[in-house]
Order: sequence, then C-alpha cells, then structure tokens
Amino acid sequence: MLRAIFTVLLLTTVELLTAADKAPGWLQEMASREVPAHAADSNALVLLNERRVTVSADGIVTTSVRKAVRILTKDGRGEARAAVVYRTGSGKVRSLQAWTLYESGNVKTYKKKDVVDVALAANDIYNESRYRSISGTGDVDPGSVFGFESVLEDRSIFTQFLFQFQDENPALTSRFVLSLPSGWTAKSITHNHAAIDPLVQGSTYTWTLNQLPPIPDEPFQPPLGALVPRVNVSYFPPSGVSAGGQTFSDWNEVGVWLMTLPGFDH
Repeated sequence: MLRAIFTVLLLTTVELLTAADKAPGWLQEMASREVPAHAADSNALVLLNERRVTVSADGIVTTSVRKAVRILTKDGRGEARAAVVYRTGSGKVRSLQAWTLYESGNVKTYKKKDVVDVALAANDIYNESRYRSISGTGDVDPGSVFGFESVLEDRSIFTQFLFQFQDENPALTSRFVLSLPSGWTAKSITHNHAAIDPLVQGSTYTWTLNQLPPIPDEPFQPPLGALVPRVNVSYFPPSGVSAGGQTFSDWNEVGVWLMTLPGFDH
C-alpha cells in the first residue's frame, strides 16, 4: 500500500515538474514559424506582437499582451525582455509570465524570483508609474525564442489607445484587438502606413499587419514613432452613457475640456 502511494506521489511530482517546463501552446506555435528572407540580416525577429484590450461599462480596462521574439544573433539577445508599466494608484498587474524555448527542445520557465519591480523614472521626486519586468538576455542564444504574456488591469482616464506595430525589428504578425461593451463604437487613425481598416465583429475591433520588414538604421534618422506603422484608436459609448473616462471626438472638444480644468489660464 505504501509503495503504491509512493509511486503515485512520484508520478504526480514528475508531471508537475514537466508541466512547469512546458511553454504554452500559442508560444510553441509561434516558435515553429520560419524566418523570412527579409529578416535574415536582422538581430531579432518578432514572431507575434499582440495586445488585446477589453473595456468594461464601468471604465475598467484589461490589457492582455502576448509577444514572441526569435533571437537571430548575439546582438539580438537584448530583445529577450518582458515588461509591464503600471500606475500604483489604480493599476494591477494580474500576471506576468515568460519562457525561453531552445533549439534543443528544452524550455526555461521564469519564476517569481526572476521578476523585477522598479520605479519607471528613478530620478523623479514623485512618480506613480512602475515597471515590472523579466529579463532573459542572459539565457538566450541565437535560435532561441523568448516569449511572454501579461495581464494588466487599470481604470480608464482617457478613451484612446496608441498601438505601434513594430520597433526596428521585422515582425511576422502584429495585432491590436479592442473589445467594447455592446453598442459602443471605435474609430482609428493610421500613421506611417496606408489606412488600416479593422475587422469588426460585433463590438470587437481588430487591426492586423503581417510580414513587416526591418527598419534600417540610418544616421540622424527620425525617431521610430515617426517611421513605423501605428494606429490611434478612440472609443465612444452610446449617447448619454459614461465611458468611465474623458472622451474626445475632435480638437474642439479637447479645448473645451481644458477650459474646465482648475488653474487653466483662460
């Protein structure tokens, strides 16, 4: 009887250890994607850059991020980082998990002890923003895939989001998804790219770009924000319904709102 109990406990322990070293299905799928020819000379390739934002009727915004990066050279190891920026007064990091997948098939799963939480701006006298991160820069090798997922909950201040589809690295799939309460609507403006029309399914809007080439490094070039594709997305509740944050449909409404602020010079 004792031998049988010991065997069950041993098998359970092995299963738990194996599960702990297994990457989630979405990351395994991303790691199977091939490196396109246009990314061959890059230091890293973004396999997936996905942000999903869900807005509740009471103004709570839940942001889920998934990102996977294949390291192509030793200089690309700095891309193996997971990060969430949050406000201490209202934001809550619900989860932050990361993995490194090696070409050998082995997986490194990062633990709570690997998570660092620091002030976003170390030289400010007061700043309520903080930065929670996991670094895999010392673990990855060329060919490795680093991936992470995070969930952040915060309360809306304004009803607009900015999504940048890439940095200087090439990206295979980059996606921004906004889910709103029934009857709410969204509109977007595209920068540095032809207009990106969202796929609309009910009150869920999805903006996607695929096969983005690298941004070449040039002397005295503009900042990345002026070069890479990005969208500004605003959302609006039905008439007479509060969005939980301030909404603006044009610059005139911004000016009217500014006039209401205490201390604003009329």
